[in-house]
Amino acid sequence: MQRADVTLVLLEIETIYGTDPIPTKSANAFIATNVKPEPVFKTIPRLGMHQSGGKFADLVIGEAVKINFDTELYAAPSANAAPYVDPILQACGFKKTGGTSTPVVYTHSMDNWNAPKSVTIYVYEDQTLYKITGCVGNLKITAVAGELVKLSCEFTGLYASPVSDTTPLDATFPTSDPIKLLSATLLYDSITFTGTTVNIDAGNTITSRKSWAAANGIDSYYISAIEPSINFDPETVAPDSLDYWMQISSSNSGAFSLTLEAGLRDIVITSENAVMTSATDGSRDNIKTKDITIVPKAALNDSTFAPLVITFN
Repeated sequence: MQRADVTLVLLEIETIYGTDPIPTKSANAFIATNVKPEPVFKTIPRLGMHQSGGKFADLVIGEAVKINFDTELYAAPSANAAPYVDPILQACGFKKTGGTSTPVVYTHSMDNWNAPKSVTIYVYEDQTLYKITGCVGNLKITAVAGELVKLSCEFTGLYASPVSDTTPLDATFPTSDPIKLLSATLLYDSITFTGTTVNIDAGNTITSRKSWAAANGIDSYYISAIEPSINFDPETVAPDSLDYWMQISSSNSGAFSLTLEAGLRDIVITSENAVMTSATDGSRDNIKTKDITIVPKAALNDSTFAPLVITFN
C-alpha cells in the first residue's frame, strides 16, 4: 500500500537535450502539490484479422509522459541573482538575461524555439519514481489577494516507465517566504486598478519532433507556438478613464505591469503591448467589477516584441 501524500519533485536543466543531469534532493527539490504524472500512449491497429474472425491485439507505443504540478513563486535569493524557479521558467520558453550587476530578466519569446532549454524531472510518489528527460512545458501564474502566488506547470517529456524507489524525506527547500499577493500594483494602459485575482498563461503549444531513428518514434519535444493571455478582475472605472467597449472594438493596445512586492527584491511582470479582448460585467461585495482578458500583440513596426517579461530585482 502506498501513501498518496508522500511526493517529491526534483527538476534540473539539461546540458544536452534528453540527457539526465541527475537532479539532487539538496539542490533541485520543489515544494509541489497536485503532482500528476501521466503516460501518453499511441495505439497502432494491426492490419489483418485472425483466421477465426477476431482482430489481433493493437500495438502500443509510449510516446511521452506529461507531468503536472503546482509550486510557489519566490523572489531572487540575493540581488541580481537567478530565482529558485529558474529551470521552470527556462523550460517554459523564457530566455534568461542579466545577473551579476543587473536584475535577472526572463523574456518569453520564440527567438530560441529550435534550441529550447529542457529539464529532467524526477517525481517520487512514495515507493514509485518517474525519471522523465527532455521536458518542456507551459506555465500559468495565479495570484489571489492575500494568498501565495502559485505557478501551475504542465511539462511533456520523453517516455520512460516508472521504477521502484523510496521517496527522500530530507530534501532541501528554500528557507525564504514565498511571494504573497499583498501590496501589489497592477497597471494597464496607464491606469492603476484595484482587484483580487490575476491569471497569466504563457500559452505554449508543445509539439513532438518525430524521427524514425528514435526508439519510440519521438526525437524530442519543443515549444512550437506561444499565445499568452492575461486575465484580471478589477473594480470598474468610469468610461472617461477607460472606455472598455471602445478599447475592444478599436483593438487599442496598452502596456501591462504587475509588481509583486518582496521586500528589497520585487518581481515585475510586464507586457509592452496588450489588446483587450473581453470585459465582462460582474460584482464583488456590492462593488461593480470587470472580468478582463488582454492578449499581448506585436505592433506592425515592432521588431523586438516580447509578449511577457518577468524581472527579478
